[in-house]
Amino acid sequence: MQILDLGLGAESSDKVLSRDRDATEQHLAAAVVWVGTYDPAAGNSAQQYAQNMAQLLDAFRGTPVILVPPLTLPGGRSAAPYAAALQQVASQRNLGVTNLGPVLQHADWQADGRRLGANADAALATLLGTALSGVHGSVAAPPGRRVALVGDSLTYGSELDPPQDLPSVLRSLRPDLDVIDTAAGGQESGDALARARQFRLLHADEAVVWLGTQDADDGVPVAQFRDNLTALARALAPATVILVTPVPDYSADPRAFLPYAAATRQLAAQLNVALVDLGDPPQSQYLSDGMHFDAAADAQVAAREAKLL
Repeated sequence: MQILDLGLGAESSDKVLSRDRDATEQHLAAAVVWVGTYDPAAGNSAQQYAQNMAQLLDAFRGTPVILVPPLTLPGGRSAAPYAAALQQVASQRNLGVTNLGPVLQHADWQADGRRLGANADAALATLLGTALSGVHGSVAAPPGRRVALVGDSLTYGSELDPPQDLPSVLRSLRPDLDVIDTAAGGQESGDALARARQFRLLHADEAVVWLGTQDADDGVPVAQFRDNLTALARALAPATVILVTPVPDYSADPRAFLPYAAATRQLAAQLNVALVDLGDPPQSQYLSDGMHFDAAADAQVAAREAKLL
C-alpha cells in the first residue's frame, strides 16, 4: 500500500479545505482525515469546524474515509466540542469516527506540547493500519503522465468554477495528462517550498510552478523569493519543471511584481527550464477584484502551459 502524507503543521480545517484538491484528485483507495486539533487555537468555532468538515468530506465522496477526532493539546482549549461536531457530521454521512481511547490512555507528547510523542504515534499508526486493512476501495487508473500545478490562487482558480478555472481548462486541453492542482490561495514561495516533500510524494512527471504575485504583495525580499524558487525547482526533481512568471495585482501595487517576474525569467535561463512568460497583462484581463484573471485570460495561460507539457 502506497501512503501519501499530505499533512501540514498546525493546520486548521479552513486551511485544509482551501487545498482539498491536494487529496481528492489523487485517485486514492482510501483517505485518513485527521483535522481539527488546531481549530480552537485558530479561532474557529465548533460550528465553523463542522461546516468545513462537511465540505471536506463531501469532496471525498466515492472514497472510503477513516476519520480521526481532534485532540485537546496540553494546556490548550478543549477539543471536545469539535470532536462532538465531527461525530455529528460523520453520522449524517454514515461514517464512523476512530476511537482514540486506547492511544490516548497513556499518550506521550513531544516537548512543544503540540505533537504526539513516539509511543503514541506508534500506537496510532498501528490502530490506523488495522482500520486500513479492512478498507476495500478501488483506485481509478490515472489517465497518463502526472502533472502537478504549484502556485497560489491564480493557479487554484479560486474565483472561477469548473470548467472555467485554469486546472479544468488544462485538463480539457490535455486529457492525456493526470493534472493535480496543489495550489493554495495566498501561498508564497516559502510556503510552497515548505510543502516540497508533499509535492515529491505525488511522483509527478512534470510540475508547473506559478509563484511570485503573492510574494510581491507581501513584500517578500526578491532575493529570498529567488532562493525559494530555486530550492523548490531543485526539490521537485526528477520532475521536469516549467516556470510561469508572476503577474500584477491591480488590487494592490500593480508594479510590485516586476522584479519577481525578472527573477523568474533569470532562474528559468539559469536552470535551463521552460518558461511561460506572461509579460505585463492589462487590468482588462482581470476579474472585478483586480487580483485574478478572468476566464478568457485563464484559458490563454492554460493553452500556453498545455503546449509545453
